[in-house]
Amino acid sequence: CINNFNTVLSVYTGTCGSLSLVACNDDAGPNGPCAGSQGSYLTFTAAAGVTYTIRIGGFNCAQGWGAVRVLGPFPAFPTCPPPTGPVYCRLFQVQGTANNTPWAWSIRSPCCFNFGNTNVPGLPTGSSANALAAAFAASINSACTNGSIVAFPINCCGYTGMFAVCITGCSNVPTPWTFSIGPAGTAPSNQCIVYNIGAPFPPTGVTTTVRFGASLPVPRTISIW
Repeated sequence: CINNFNTVLSVYTGTCGSLSLVACNDDAGPNGPCAGSQGSYLTFTAAAGVTYTIRIGGFNCAQGWGAVRVLGPFPAFPTCPPPTGPVYCRLFQVQGTANNTPWAWSIRSPCCFNFGNTNVPGLPTGSSANALAAAFAASINSACTNGSIVAFPINCCGYTGMFAVCITGCSNVPTPWTFSIGPAGTAPSNQCIVYNIGAPFPPTGVTTTVRFGASLPVPRTISIW
């Protein structure tokens, strides 16, 4: 998706000189992280032990710079996080008011978890950003009931529409995860990624109390369409 020219993305199996096409995409289309752009985006089912060759070309010999982002592999949907393990937390902020439109969301971590809700009911038109943040948190908390997730709205420090999500991981260190959103009915693979990569909180050693201050990462924003 991140590029300055019209890309064509292809995935192959096999060896050089004897490649077999698995999937190909020119323009991203109406869905996915770079919807409506001339960037490329595709999904395919990878098999363990198989080597894949990824080719990035340009439409009609176009050239330029870009970046490749590979996500996955993810467990089958829905797979909840483990009930215990190191916790990784992130902050998000909703901007705007509700317009009674339902939405979908998903949270994924490679080889660990893949869960979400593809039809969250919309809030009444005009509902505040704080109400939307609370709805996000409530929906996330209800997705898994094994104690692996804690999501909560934050009403302090002059911020509005802010909520935090804390999730246990599968490794022995806090594990980053990807948060995506989209219109109701959108599959996780076609939702828009909220670029929320950042330092985890609470800081190391804080177990029962989350302290808010300058050490927290800047919240990422979610615009309500």
